[in-house]
Amino acid sequence: MALKPVDTFCNSSIKLPSSLFTLHKYELFPYERFAYNILHLGIEALNKVDLPESITVDYTKLSLDSDPWLINASITNNRSRSGDLLGFEVNLPEFLPVIIHLYIHIVANQFFDYKNLISYNQKEESLKTSIQSLFDVLNKSVQCYKKNTNSIGLAVREAYSTIGYGFNDLNDSYNHFDLLTKLIGNHEIAHAYLGQLSDWKRGPEIDCSAYELLADLLAIEWFYIHMIKNTPQTPEYFNMRGVKNFSEALCRNVDLVFESHQSLLLLMGIAGAQRMRGKITLQGSGVHPNGLLRHLLQHCHLYTLIHSNYSSDLLDEKSINFIDKKYDLIMKILLENGFISTQDVNTLINGETYQILERAIQIIEEKKLQPLKHIQMFLQSYLDTMKKKTIS
Repeated sequence: MALKPVDTFCNSSIKLPSSLFTLHKYELFPYERFAYNILHLGIEALNKVDLPESITVDYTKLSLDSDPWLINASITNNRSRSGDLLGFEVNLPEFLPVIIHLYIHIVANQFFDYKNLISYNQKEESLKTSIQSLFDVLNKSVQCYKKNTNSIGLAVREAYSTIGYGFNDLNDSYNHFDLLTKLIGNHEIAHAYLGQLSDWKRGPEIDCSAYELLADLLAIEWFYIHMIKNTPQTPEYFNMRGVKNFSEALCRNVDLVFESHQSLLLLMGIAGAQRMRGKITLQGSGVHPNGLLRHLLQHCHLYTLIHSNYSSDLLDEKSINFIDKKYDLIMKILLENGFISTQDVNTLINGETYQILERAIQIIEEKKLQPLKHIQMFLQSYLDTMKKKTIS
């Protein structure tokens, strides 16, 4: 969180299909908030490493091998004709903000409510049924998009009207959407922050995979700083969170961070289903490592940050035990429902994974990424632990 506004002469922008501006405010909200979260963190992060504080969030640019309804995000650099780095461009598919918003409303809000988790734990089909409901709504919206000469405005309206979503429903999904898009945006900005996009040429595939893990760890650390380390100690904030004191506010934010992080894991599995014609999978695509590996690395780093910076006096033992219990129950449900497969678990301890982790450690050293020294130590410790488990 910036202590003061960043002083820069650079400009940033958001590119939206014009049709979206004919929608209701609640229908446009996901696009505005997603872009704001990227820009809010991005400008400050780029300023800290002396990179151009210029970001374009573009919802209109689609690569030839992609579709506007895919769950995906990417970041590229912008250069002058002479090759000077001018800034960065975050490209998001046209439907992405709406898909995330609908995912939260149809799937996540119910699934991550602890009372419902008990029911989901007893009925294996509950989670799959809600995800199928999401796909049904999206399919109807996509058909509208194709039927009306790729009109994103009509397709968005179709999606919200299908589930009877209106302005009064916005508050129920606002916070979860805000946190989830922060996590996604953090990851994209981290690629630029690490200097990966400052080079002219794309590196070897193993380097790209290693950078994905480094961007993940930096993204979750920024998330920790924003949501936990910077927890305000004011009566107004306690009232907003519905708590009595700083300790309760801290524990509440830890719960929200864990919940949104697991929600991202579930969303990754749904993204995998788009690639695999309906089969939920966490297997990576291209240079992206396995989703379970990425999640557990982030979770371990996050857990270390929390417990190494806060004493048991501030982190109420009863509250933290409940948060841990909830986390474990969610992972159990995902395992039993097949969202986490044996193949995913085996990926954690195979030679290819070790090579990617080793390369990530090397990149921090080679690029002299001093702010990531503690991440380098964490990765080495994680790698050593997993190798010992492989041997045993």
